[in-house]
Amino acid sequence: MARTIRPNLAANNPYYISRHRYYELKHFCLQYYEWKAAYDSAIFERGKSILSTIQAHDWPDPTGDTATTLVKYSSQMALVEETALEADETIGQFLFKAVTEELSFTYLKTNCYIPCERDMYYDRYRKFFWLLDKKR
Repeated sequence: MARTIRPNLAANNPYYISRHRYYELKHFCLQYYEWKAAYDSAIFERGKSILSTIQAHDWPDPTGDTATTLVKYSSQMALVEETALEADETIGQFLFKAVTEELSFTYLKTNCYIPCERDMYYDRYRKFFWLLDKKR
């Protein structure tokens, strides 16, 4: 039976965030690979049809639109990556993998050989979401 982190923490826990905020941040992180795919496709995207935008009296700026898209996605991806490393430099890569791919501690311990035990992992896991809450 898999053990999952309980979204309810005591209010006196140093990394307390509300259950609904936790789920919001969790789903934010799970979008990482969608952002990465959109970022990669935006690099190769070409501008919109010039004729349709000229008729609407709106001058196209495909380079600016692409740059805005790239900045948006890269900043969101960097936020998740940097926060995972800030939570703990030793297991930051494992935290990143866990929050973006929804992997359990058991999976990380048996397949990825995470160098810590369950209590330390979940403490850093909570710290990650607490830090992400403060940054976002």
